[in-house]
Amino acid sequence: MKKTHAFLFPSEIATAMVAAFLVGSFAVGCSKKSGETAQDAKLRQQFSVPANIVVKDLGAVELSPHTPRHFDLGGGKDCVATSSVRPDGTLQVDLAIISKAANGATEKQQSRLICKPGTQSAISVGDLMISMTPTVKAD
Repeated sequence: MKKTHAFLFPSEIATAMVAAFLVGSFAVGCSKKSGETAQDAKLRQQFSVPANIVVKDLGAVELSPHTPRHFDLGGGKDCVATSSVRPDGTLQVDLAIISKAANGATEKQQSRLICKPGTQSAISVGDLMISMTPTVKAD
């Protein structure tokens, strides 16, 4: 009985590596939603956001304590962020997503984010993932 060995030659290894890279690239590329920016896609991967959740990155956001700040998210949705500084120095950011329902009624979805100032953070609010790097405006 003849023994066979599974050896790969250098050219076969290179071919296998290229194939694995292409399959991986295709999978990552397919996880990006239509109309999503490269930054949004990166956040989707970083925070393990499911494909059915829309990612909105507000970027660096300067907030004044107890003063609502408005962001237009597009698609008829607005985000209102109101912050306060907690005794331990962290930020509490109350987020509200406001939109119009098909029947014309106003819908409001809320979440609360606790984070360190200057640190990128993300939280789910309804069917959106809101990301921001909040800082507090000095008085």
